[in-house]
Amino acid sequence: MPNHAGRHLSDEAHGLIVRVCDEILAGQYQEMFPLHIWMTGSGTQFNMNVNEVISNRCSQLAGMALGSKLPVHPTIT
Repeated sequence: MPNHAGRHLSDEAHGLIVRVCDEILAGQYQEMFPLHIWMTGSGTQFNMNVNEVISNRCSQLAGMALGSKLPVHPTIT
């Protein structure tokens, strides 16, 4: 990840994001993606949906409350 390599993303956040993305790629959380990319025009809604899912799962793994945007903020993902 460029943000991790450039030291703009902590090791903790990087590890959590990678773990969550691996979970998503393994087919988990499909119900969290109600939008279809071809139905969202520029894809902004789909991209934000993905970022929110990643952020919230990272929060769960870190023991934080859903929606806390810690340790991974959805607009920085």
